[in-house]
Amino acid sequence: MTETAATHQTIQNRTPLVTSDARYRAGRKLIQSGRVHLGAISMFEALATRAEEEFGDSSIEAAAIYYELGHALYLNVRRGSSVVVANDVIEEALEYMVKACSILYSHVDQSISSDGDDGAGDDGDDGDGGGGTGEKDESTDAMKSQYSQWATDQLPRILIGIGNFQSHQHKHADAVESYLNAVPYREEAAKKCNKPDSNIDAASLRLHRLLAEAHVLIAEELLMCSTGQDLVHSETGSVIVKADDVTNLAQNYYDQGKEKLQDIGKFLAYPGHFLTQECRGMLMSL
Repeated sequence: MTETAATHQTIQNRTPLVTSDARYRAGRKLIQSGRVHLGAISMFEALATRAEEEFGDSSIEAAAIYYELGHALYLNVRRGSSVVVANDVIEEALEYMVKACSILYSHVDQSISSDGDDGAGDDGDDGDGGGGTGEKDESTDAMKSQYSQWATDQLPRILIGIGNFQSHQHKHADAVESYLNAVPYREEAAKKCNKPDSNIDAASLRLHRLLAEAHVLIAEELLMCSTGQDLVHSETGSVIVKADDVTNLAQNYYDQGKEKLQDIGKFLAYPGHFLTQECRGMLMSL
């Protein structure tokens, strides 16, 4: 790789500064360990305020915190908050998550996505106000390209998180759409590593597991929808899946997920293969 190409790749692989903050890492660990109630929300709220003040509420820095804050609020509600508290918080949580999704959509390679998105980015605003001179647009594009890889890596996680939230609200059609929109990004990530075999590492294998998970989520959510009816988005009214296609689509995604999981199982069963407990934990972590 030439020096210029390496520099270009490094620029595209930049991550938001806020993700290096100790409070961000601590909040993520609390969520992953099921202890969101032990201060994760207050940490993310403080970081969100800082990101908005220093970078603006449409920045990639703010987006990195908005999803974590919304996710933390959602998980805390699921712990059993009172109905009054839940009703006050639940819409705020989704608003944060959708705003993060909208900002990230403006940073990713749009050629990866399928025929549209989850509606989060359909408000006609790319998060940068629009208009302006050509020089400003070029500067904005250059800034966005610096975070394109990070945004592409994070977007499917956010889409699936939104889908989980929608499923919890019994908005199953909306959840199906969010999961479907995550699949192209999961597929793109999985393509960058070989089909599971004896030479693949745990990090690459995890990408295959995440793709299998997305397929299974879609199948399960489709089966939760009312039978004999088109799947219609609760806000836009657009048809996501026609009634006649629901069962076949669920079977198709179930089969794809099963195949991926079987590939992973075969890899773990290779004679002489050694995978440390740490690697196994990394493989199964989200």
